[in-house]
Amino acid sequence: MSMMHRIAMMLALLAVPHLAHAKTRAVWVGAVRYLDADSTAASATTFDDAAWQRRSFHELPRAAGVRWVRARVRVDRPAPQHAPSGYAIEPAGVFIAALASHELWWDGVFIGAGGRVGSTPAEETPGPIEMVHAIPDSLATRGEHVLALRMSSFHQRAAFPNPYWWIGVGSYGELLLACKRSAWGELISLSGILVGALLAFATYLMHRRDRAAFMLAALGGAAALLLAAEAWRPLVGYPYPLHATRVVVLTTLTWVVGALLVGFVVARYSMRGNRPALGVALAALTIAPFLSPSWDMKLILMHAVALVFAVIWTARAAFARRRGAWLALIGTGAALVALLVDMPGFLDRGYYYAMDAMLVALLIGHLLEWRDQVSAADRARARSASLEAELLKRHLQPHFLMNTLTAIAGWIEEDPPTAVRMIGALGDELRVLTRVSDRVLVPLAEELRLCRAHLETMSLRRDVSYGLEIAGIEESAMLPPAVIHTLIENAVTHGTQGAGVVTMRLRAVRDGGRCRYEFVSPCGAAADRVEAGTGTRYVVARLREAWGDDWSMEQGEAAGDWRVTIDVPHVVMGAEAPAVRATPGVVAASGSRGATPDVPPRAAPDTRPAR
Repeated sequence: MSMMHRIAMMLALLAVPHLAHAKTRAVWVGAVRYLDADSTAASATTFDDAAWQRRSFHELPRAAGVRWVRARVRVDRPAPQHAPSGYAIEPAGVFIAALASHELWWDGVFIGAGGRVGSTPAEETPGPIEMVHAIPDSLATRGEHVLALRMSSFHQRAAFPNPYWWIGVGSYGELLLACKRSAWGELISLSGILVGALLAFATYLMHRRDRAAFMLAALGGAAALLLAAEAWRPLVGYPYPLHATRVVVLTTLTWVVGALLVGFVVARYSMRGNRPALGVALAALTIAPFLSPSWDMKLILMHAVALVFAVIWTARAAFARRRGAWLALIGTGAALVALLVDMPGFLDRGYYYAMDAMLVALLIGHLLEWRDQVSAADRARARSASLEAELLKRHLQPHFLMNTLTAIAGWIEEDPPTAVRMIGALGDELRVLTRVSDRVLVPLAEELRLCRAHLETMSLRRDVSYGLEIAGIEESAMLPPAVIHTLIENAVTHGTQGAGVVTMRLRAVRDGGRCRYEFVSPCGAAADRVEAGTGTRYVVARLREAWGDDWSMEQGEAAGDWRVTIDVPHVVMGAEAPAVRATPGVVAASGSRGATPDVPPRAAPDTRPAR
């Protein structure tokens, strides 16, 4: 089914509840008279109820015992052809919806009961929350009639502000359909919700690291459960004491749906401030139901909180040109508009159509980014394989080995112990390099081990004391292999020449779920500022392979030093890395050192100064 067909179907479905409501030609009772006392005489047509209190039926307070309710209803509907004179359309019926057991009288004649009314909890048998009674043909004449209800509600499990809802008089068949019709639209929208959830789950199975796909599937599943709980009353019905259980289930599922919607947009469109924003949204979602005594308003407030947050977050993502964000913004925005336009009827009419359309928009946007993500991951793997080969090749190139072996030969004659150290350092460097080159992330401990081996080799080759000072480093933190090693190579190749001691500094700064690495090295007097060389390209490729677009790198000269800052998500050894995004990260530079050196692999942290 094309997207346009899907949208057209959604628009058509939005009209179903309104058409259904229009077909229910019933007389809905408004004002009634009531008395909180028991009297069998109150069922008689001639009983004088003028002294009773008068109020709208849906505004009646909860009763402490038996309650009588009386109303006068006029039936003016035309009679069908060949019907006896004065008869209304047959059969006629009375619809009762209340959190109470009841007995119904029509013009003084007992019609039926929902449960058993009692003056104590033991005497009462809870009745159904909704019920339609058929009126005998002989009583279904046109004109005014007296309707009397005897009611009790000892088994209410929660204090509802409005435990009495509707009394309707009309065609028995239409009233029966009216009970079921409100659930038709919910069941129709269920197909779209479940299909969306299954597609999202299939996407997750193909890419297990994509938490956003799992959240989208869970969102669809929770919305389907919420729909089933909402349709429980009109489709199946239940004794009125179970209504408290149902509203608790509805409230819980509404919170879960809101939390999953918030979690999905944050996971799919990851941006700065993820965790604080998610915490604020979940806190607001939790507080919202306590702001109103009305259970319907509790649900509406939770939906409003989740949708407002989703609209704001997807709008940020859309303006940041994130793939699929505009579709997500349209879907969540349409759902929010539906809530604001028809707030009283949103839970019964608009929500499930809005949820269906929103899931379609979210799923399409997710699949678009997922497709780009898979393509980006494939390209990143291809680049990674090429860089691994390049890395090993460059370290085994004749000039590298020639210079190193020449230095070793000189030290063998002049200082054999130093030659042994140099051979050991070179072996350590090549050994670590080979071990980490095919990984996406390595612990910093291993990365720094590689860096030390290289610094020791270069110190012995050039007769310069190269050192690395580290601060704030977490050994289990993960980085792409040889990223720091490449920055050190660049510093050694293009930094200060001829100095007896060269000290570089590496500092890590945690900021919530992210970590910023700052590498500072002395700036050579003749350091060129040209386009990024192989080393920078290697670092960018490795960051993109590991983090997609969720990283940034800035480099340039500052106060006589060369400063490189890399900002990435904080991942520790054993934790799963996030899925790769399609859009590349940001690289900013006030200038790059000339042709950056060898292109190393993956490594990890250390707390000792390196030599």
